[in-house]
Amino acid sequence: EINNDIYTLSKELKTLQKVYPHITVPNRSRYIMPTDYQSNLKFTLLDGTEYGTATAGAATTITLAADEDITEANILGKYIVITGGTGVNQIAQVTAYSTTTKVATIFAETINGEWATNPGATSTYLICDEVDDLEYRSISEADLAYDTQRDEPTAYILSENETYGEFKLWPSPYRADTGQTIYVVLQRYYANIMLLDSAGTLMSLLYRRWRNTFVQGIFYKTLQHKDDDRTSAEESKYYTLLKLMMSKETPLPESQDFVRNSIG
Repeated sequence: EINNDIYTLSKELKTLQKVYPHITVPNRSRYIMPTDYQSNLKFTLLDGTEYGTATAGAATTITLAADEDITEANILGKYIVITGGTGVNQIAQVTAYSTTTKVATIFAETINGEWATNPGATSTYLICDEVDDLEYRSISEADLAYDTQRDEPTAYILSENETYGEFKLWPSPYRADTGQTIYVVLQRYYANIMLLDSAGTLMSLLYRRWRNTFVQGIFYKTLQHKDDDRTSAEESKYYTLLKLMMSKETPLPESQDFVRNSIG
């Protein structure tokens, strides 16, 4: 009930901002939204010339391919995306690298900075050093949904489906380089609090940040259930706390976009 109260007051809270890297498939334009998707912030196309298959991984590291020849100067601060195999659809920033052992130390885009699923010997990766924002287009514009042009995507459109919604890229992803056939589309979005795992890390973060609000809400709703005389007074306290927390949840300005700042 408290989650629903928060959802009713605002669907776009700073704490609920998330990122998700979509791994494109050559010649395919349609992609499904994340299962906790609420509303979109932006789509960014990530690309790079360094890619391969990892040989190992741990909570905060990934061991790159044995023949990986990238230098320390060219990888530090860059984002690495797991594009296939174990741990696919994860993104992290490289904070340290050994050209001898090929071990990259990372800080992942999770609450604790660790991989949600450790990569392994089957994990393919892309080191991103190019970034371009994709342009939004409406469904009514220029038959984008049905255009058969293939090239590097420059635009996207949003549409609904029977699950969580979807987006379409235009042109359909394609490149002549047979070694590196994919792009990564990084989606920045607001999660739907009503769809979050109640035992997940993001919900746990909300419980910590909003602790007083949740405690007061449980107290008020318990009194309401029991038809207690104190209900009205405690309801007022609860909604005061809700509004206070909402005022602190102003979304970050666009200039603080983490991808553009880190990749350049």
